[in-house]
Amino acid sequence: MFSAPVGHKRHALNRDLGFRRPRRACFACYDSGVIANGDGLVNRILGDYDRTSNGQRIPGCDLPLICHCAAAHNPVSRGLRGPDGPIAQGLASELTRDQVASLHEQRLASWQETERLMRDALMARAAGDPQATPWFIAEVRHSVHAQADRQAATGQTDPTEDGPRRLQPLAGVLAETLSSPEGPLQQIEPQVDPPASPQPAA
Repeated sequence: MFSAPVGHKRHALNRDLGFRRPRRACFACYDSGVIANGDGLVNRILGDYDRTSNGQRIPGCDLPLICHCAAAHNPVSRGLRGPDGPIAQGLASELTRDQVASLHEQRLASWQETERLMRDALMARAAGDPQATPWFIAEVRHSVHAQADRQAATGQTDPTEDGPRRLQPLAGVLAETLSSPEGPLQQIEPQVDPPASPQPAA
């Protein structure tokens, strides 16, 4: 007779949690071997990284930062780092191991907090609050709506069309919103670590 496996039922809270952080071994590079800076955290270490002389943020304008994790040492998938440092000398750069570890820990903590906020919002909705929304979703939603209102007020049109501007793909809307002067990414203040104090001579 068929016997159902023990423990196959998902807990109700886990079943309703529709958002989970990425499963990565290294959150500094997201297992790519190259340090990510989409959230601007690298600028707290290197204030001018991926920024022009006038402060404009342009991803990719500086050398890639090679990670210290296993993905950067994997010759099959990447081969970005040799035993003496980045393979592509002059075409890549690096942070210290401690700086990379700090990026990993900060991003992991941020993803864990995001999971908690999403879970809390879902639980609040299940309890009868249809407006419960994590702050970061509410902020982007507000920015998108404000931008749409400004475009509607100015009668902005698409130069390729005769009529009013039509809906854009979601990715385009988010990219435009996040990169706008009042967007969340532009509000990150670069924080450069103070230089280490000189060591006394032996």
